[in-house]
Amino acid sequence: MTPHEIHSRLQALIAPLGKQARACIYMGVANDWPRSKEIDVTVYPNGDGAKDPCVSVKRTNWDEAFAEAEAQIPAVLTQQAQKTIRRLALAMIEIAADHGCCERQDLLDRGFSQTEIDTHGPKATAEAARLAPRAAVALSLEEA
Repeated sequence: MTPHEIHSRLQALIAPLGKQARACIYMGVANDWPRSKEIDVTVYPNGDGAKDPCVSVKRTNWDEAFAEAEAQIPAVLTQQAQKTIRRLALAMIEIAADHGCCERQDLLDRGFSQTEIDTHGPKATAEAARLAPRAAVALSLEEA
């Protein structure tokens, strides 16, 4: 596999994870190191140094390493969605507690993207209602 092909595979690997995602490879060689033939493909879904778990695959073959890393991306996407839903729900509760309701613009002002709100807003609204069932607040994601 050429360096250009490796770069392209790494870019494709992180594309669905968002702009913060990073990926790298590591290859080490040492005469006395039994793992020196391994290729390590690592994906940091939330960026280098993030405390969230990363995907790390060690194989002796490029195609196997990338295939296994690619197979783990759907689980990472599910985990990211669950975290986004929870963050949105908690923000909705806090905004509604402070202002009596939560609207789309309030969430945009908090740094959520339009895509996050459109994709996860309905589930986040349900989660907010589950987390704060007695809250007398209106959670509205309707367009203003």
